[in-house]
Amino acid sequence: MGDFVLVGTWPFSDKAVSHTAKLLSANENLVTALVAGVNAVEEDPLLGPYFVGKGGMPNAEGVYELDAAVMRGSDLRVGAVGALQNIVRPAAVALQVLLHSPHSFLCGQGAQKFAIDHGILYESVGTPESDAAFQVDNVCGCCWCRCVLLVFLTISLMVGPGSSSAGGKEARHDWCGGLARRAGGSGDINLGDGL
Repeated sequence: MGDFVLVGTWPFSDKAVSHTAKLLSANENLVTALVAGVNAVEEDPLLGPYFVGKGGMPNAEGVYELDAAVMRGSDLRVGAVGALQNIVRPAAVALQVLLHSPHSFLCGQGAQKFAIDHGILYESVGTPESDAAFQVDNVCGCCWCRCVLLVFLTISLMVGPGSSSAGGKEARHDWCGGLARRAGGSGDINLGDGL
């Protein structure tokens, strides 16, 4: 695998770990590779039932907001974003904050403007499936609507990535985190994206 160690937080982070490993094997920068690995998860709408990136669930008001943080181990510099809307890859934005901003944390409209100014694609985070699940959950508070939502989410988890752990606590986590360290060096941390 090379002179590095990678750790993912949940079974659905396997995609991030394998993508990061390929990049590190090609001598990519550690933090850049780690963020690219998390981006691979953020961009995959099939992982949305895990509430990570594209296809995740909106907040209680029906708004898709994502957060991400990146720390570079060599100097402990941090880049983070919060309440980011219509940006599927918040980890990429957090990396840009780390690399190109005098600030360590940007939130809301300021984070969104920063993302767009730094070439991060503006696009909807929701999918028809996540929109429908949110609508079902918010039709009313009756037992029937909640049961329909539970069935929808259970089926999504059983047929989606990480199905071996469907139904367990790890199957419904809202972060895709990663830790990478090269032999003899400091580590970098990416706390992927969450809603």
